Amino acid sequence: MEGGPVFKEKEAEEGLDDEDMLNDLMGLGPSKPTPALSGGGGDLIGDMMGMGNGGGGGALRLPEGLEILVSPEKAGGLGFRGKFLREPNGFMGPGLYFYLEAVNQGQLTAGQIDLMINKNSFGVAIRGVSYDGQSQQGSFSPLLTPSAPGMPMGPGGRTSLCIALDTTGPVMGMNPLMMLQFAMKIDQHPPVYFSATLPLHGVFKDSVECAKQQFMNMWKAVPGENEQVFMVSEGVGSPDEAIRKLGASNINHIHSREEGATTVLYCATQTTNNLWVLFEMPVNAGRAQCRVRLQNKVLAPFVESSLTAILQGKAQ
Repeated sequence: MEGGPVFKEKEAEEGLDDEDMLNDLMGLGPSKPTPALSGGGGDLIGDMMGMGNGGGGGALRLPEGLEILVSPEKAGGLGFRGKFLREPNGFMGPGLYFYLEAVNQGQLTAGQIDLMINKNSFGVAIRGVSYDGQSQQGSFSPLLTPSAPGMPMGPGGRTSLCIALDTTGPVMGMNPLMMLQFAMKIDQHPPVYFSATLPLHGVFKDSVECAKQQFMNMWKAVPGENEQVFMVSEGVGSPDEAIRKLGASNINHIHSREEGATTVLYCATQTTNNLWVLFEMPVNAGRAQCRVRLQNKVLAPFVESSLTAILQGKAQ
């Protein structure tokens, strides 16, 4: 691409030299040994914990790209779509939200709907519900009552809501790691079970602090098998824009250095179950070459899609 240096194939495979990067960070020189980073894990737990909602509300603006969660054939004519988003100005403040839409394509009327979230790898649980995306309902169990907007939901009817999530629930390992399992109860019918994939950036901690020396020590402690390299080839914007988007998803900017027309960013974050994720990202001409080191490689399958969504502005 014209207008700046092209990232070379060798660089994409190997990244920048570790000693150059480490010596540049604050000029601290050789760092002291640091204990090896510990991993995380757990067993699959199948018991459910109840959550839900209560009345009031108005028109809710749904985001684009809702994914099908439950087909009408599986839920007695009711179809459900949803999407996770990190909202900086949600009805319960900054955090992770889940938008849910229900459409009645059957012949029966649904009077009450409740939702439960299974124990999961990051302790994700419901903390509040809104029908208009602005005001919080006083209760969230059951999720939708006959007094809620669009309820009771007859044939052809639809309703939507926004669910605020947090990570205060029990932490139990799931396989796949980022899967959230739900159970939905519609009136007196048997529960309908479904799952949704939580984006990795949905479980990055707020206000993570990481000093430059700490970053260097952890970077060197991560084994090579826990490293990923990939390219986000468009939509990244300028280095300042990239830093802003990363910060909005709780990825802390540690340091920047200039290398010709390229700005190399060093960033870090931590998941809510205390796993560190470290980033080295040369940014140039709207692209980012991403080199990521993981405290635990169990996160590896989810890193590229999450970081690409963040840098391209699709995580919010």
